[in-house]
Amino acid sequence: MLRSFRRLLTFIFIVAMVSSAAAIDLSQSLDKASIAYEEEAVLTITVRWSGSQSAYLFDRPVQPELEKLKVQKFSTSVSSQATDIGEVTTKTFSFTLIPVGSGTGRIQPMTIHYVSWPDSLPGDLATTEMSVNIAAARPVQKSSGISSRLKPAIWIPLAALLAGGAGVGTMLYLKRRRKPVVEVKSPGKIFLEGLSALATDAGSDLKRFQTGLYKLLVSFIHDQYGLEVAGKSADEIAQAVVGTSLSESQKAKLSGWLIRADREKFSPLPPAPGETIRLETELRQFFEAM
Repeated sequence: MLRSFRRLLTFIFIVAMVSSAAAIDLSQSLDKASIAYEEEAVLTITVRWSGSQSAYLFDRPVQPELEKLKVQKFSTSVSSQATDIGEVTTKTFSFTLIPVGSGTGRIQPMTIHYVSWPDSLPGDLATTEMSVNIAAARPVQKSSGISSRLKPAIWIPLAALLAGGAGVGTMLYLKRRRKPVVEVKSPGKIFLEGLSALATDAGSDLKRFQTGLYKLLVSFIHDQYGLEVAGKSADEIAQAVVGTSLSESQKAKLSGWLIRADREKFSPLPPAPGETIRLETELRQFFEAM
């Protein structure tokens, strides 16, 4: 009984293999029989089967073994279409080949391994040998040197002319090097330079300092974050700062300084001693750390 069951299983396996092999086939082509040494040829291997694209798995790379040729480019594609007998799938392997020697370029037989799905039955497809005739490479024309053909009466003045041109080129290069390089300053650096000038100009006059500071802060916010500030109040500008990439504490400080500067530039009350110096130091530390 057990022996009969084993025979049955073996028979089913063989039938499945034959059935699988019959359901898939291979064709191959080479677009040229002969090529110039500077040309290319395209090898196309086409595998076709009845069923969906997932019916067969090609789990090993397809790499041709070549003589006097090499693969310049490789591509693969798969497509399916409905026919009267059901879905038919075509998988194409395309190799662009270029010569590495003249004579007969050979493409050795290849074995393409596949596994059917979902029964996981393995199988192989084999190509046949192909060849292409490769012409000899064109000889490289060597350019003869000018100096070997020119007489001294010609190349001596030519050398002097080239030397003069080199001198002019050197002078132009040195002239370009002497041109001053314009430094591109960041909005933060512009603010710090303006803050130093403002502190010197305002001294201990807090109202004067806050008037200049307000202008510096508004210019920085516009240049750094691209915010529209023209015709807007300090509160509106401070509200726009909320949408910037600053941290919450940085937004609070920048908005606070802006609103305070707007308010204190009109304040009639005298400032606390050293307030201008303290505020200038606090601002400098903040902008240097940004």
